[in-house]
Amino acid sequence: MINSHYTLKHIIPHRLLVLLALLICSTAIYAQTIPKVYATSQTNQVNGLCLLCGVNNPNNAVGNNRDDYATFSINVGLLGVSIEQTLIFPSVASGNLDYLAVGVGNAGSLLSLSVLGSVTIETYLGNTPNNDAKVIDSSMLVLLGNTARATVILKPTQNYDRVKITQNSSLVGLLADFRLYYALYSTSKISECGTPPPDPFAYFPLNGNARDTINSFSGTVTGTPFTTDAVCGQAAIFSNGNTPSIKITNIPLPRKSFTYAFWGSLTDEATGVNAAFFLLGRDSLMNTIIRYK
Repeated sequence: MINSHYTLKHIIPHRLLVLLALLICSTAIYAQTIPKVYATSQTNQVNGLCLLCGVNNPNNAVGNNRDDYATFSINVGLLGVSIEQTLIFPSVASGNLDYLAVGVGNAGSLLSLSVLGSVTIETYLGNTPNNDAKVIDSSMLVLLGNTARATVILKPTQNYDRVKITQNSSLVGLLADFRLYYALYSTSKISECGTPPPDPFAYFPLNGNARDTINSFSGTVTGTPFTTDAVCGQAAIFSNGNTPSIKITNIPLPRKSFTYAFWGSLTDEATGVNAAFFLLGRDSLMNTIIRYK
């Protein structure tokens, strides 16, 4: 028997990143897909003396293919040498946008902060730097599972139309054949009521249905009514005697492990007691299930 009233928001992150941040309510932005603008051209160069250094397949870092890449080749032991590639967007990005994402990787060992200490990222407007160059650190790095790939997430504060990625010769031995996959920026925020992970694989606002607004994966709702009186607007609610669940079918998750992120109120509104929890899993047909217990 369910004796209290709860709200739920559900997100499934891109490529099984389950830093899911729960959103209790939705706004009009949830009914739209999230526009993304990819870099469409590039330039690259080597600074310092190195005849064999350079960027291999530089155009692979351009466009919306997230699986091909440019490779930075730089010799171990060189001093004062760096390689840079600038990825150029077709239009100017506003500094108040949600995020700038850069896909990076390594041909050698698994990525970590210790091997990315030689890489900096900086935005430009035309040929003018925004003076926001940053060494990749834990505040911006999202590792993609047990792999040699990661996404670097930045939130520039100034307008920009390109991003420059630079690898310095220091620590280069730890980062063999640094790979640059893509750069993109979003043109709207996924939520006005929280900070979910960027670029989610699927997003379910639960504002009256279980429809995904990213890739159109549909879901079904059992025993779960909806409310328009949540913290940020609409939400799904679990209350009074229901055995509610939300089933998301046919999501082609690329890995066996994945994460869900959501905000859920688990407190009895009458007593203030924490009185419930959610079960997240998959059924025998590999449908994703969210069930209230």
